[in-house]
This record gives sequence, structure tokens and C-alpha cells, in this order.
Amino acid sequence: MTGPLFFLAIFLAITAFSAYWIRKGKATEKWPQVDATITESAFTVSMDSERFTNYTPKITYTYHFRGRANTGKGIYFKSKPVFKIETEVKAFLGPYPVGKTVPIRVNPVAPQECVLIAGPHALFTALMAVGAIGSLIMLVILVTKT
Repeated sequence: MTGPLFFLAIFLAITAFSAYWIRKGKATEKWPQVDATITESAFTVSMDSERFTNYTPKITYTYHFRGRANTGKGIYFKSKPVFKIETEVKAFLGPYPVGKTVPIRVNPVAPQECVLIAGPHALFTALMAVGAIGSLIMLVILVTKT
């Protein structure tokens, strides 16, 4: 019985963690929108622990908020997309060429915090689904074993 309880706790923690970040990500949709100018649009290449190549977009932009100039690098709230195929990262960067003016969202409480794409990252939604399904499975196991 200890095993299922342990895993239930893990899955509930994953669900709670994901729900927290989804809620925080959704809050970015209500942040004020301002125009920003793309100053860098590139990607980095790295190897993960399994020796797979990762392509991570790097977008830098400048913007003015409440009369102050700022530089931002946020794409999603607290997460960055990572691609396994070079053409995919290039397609992602396509709408963000250097010099283009794009709308961003700025945290009114901390104007240095900004996002290019508002809303929660899909990763957190997927994690929440895994946590919820895992929790249900562990509950079924616990109920059927008692």
C-alpha cells in the first residue's frame, strides 16, 4: 500500500505544480500590451544528456513601458520552447525577424518581466494531465486493494 500512496503524492504534487504555473501563465494574458522591436532572432544548439540535439530560440527585443526603455528576452512565461529539428526552430523564429515590431505583454508590477507569447506554455498543461491521470490510476489501485 505504501507504493501507491507514494506515487499518488507524487502525481498530486505534479498536478498542483502545473496548476500553479498554468494560473501564472494565464495572468500574462491580462498584462498590458506594448509594442517591442526585435533586436535578435537566433537559436542556440546544444546536446542533451541522451546526446540528442536541441535547438532553443533566442529572441531579444526592446520596448518602452511607463516612459522607460527595457530589453526583454521572455518568450513564454517562465519557460522556453526547445525543438529537436532545426527547420522547426527556424519556422518558429520566422515571424520574429530583426527589426520587426511585435506586441508583447509586460508585468505592470515588475516591468522587466515580459513575454512575447502570453498564456501558459503547453508543457504545463501536459504535465497537469499526466499528474491528474496518474492520480486517478493510483486512487483506483488504492480503492481496489482495500
